[in-house]
Amino acid sequence: MSYTATGNRGIDYIRLAFLPGSITVNGISLPVHSDLTIPGYTVRSLGNGDYSVNIKRAEIGSVYISICPA
Repeated sequence: MSYTATGNRGIDYIRLAFLPGSITVNGISLPVHSDLTIPGYTVRSLGNGDYSVNIKRAEIGSVYISICPA
């Protein structure tokens, strides 16, 4: 999945029907964190294969979310 973030900084809230394997912004990998005090992302299972993903980014650009391999 990919999209273009148009805000300079921000937190994007996304619901996915898959577990993300990695997330990049402008080709740079973001780390998984337990909170969003610094840029990165959090993942929380919602059950039934759905996940809540919160991405904290520090720049505008292309966001790419890959599917976690089975």
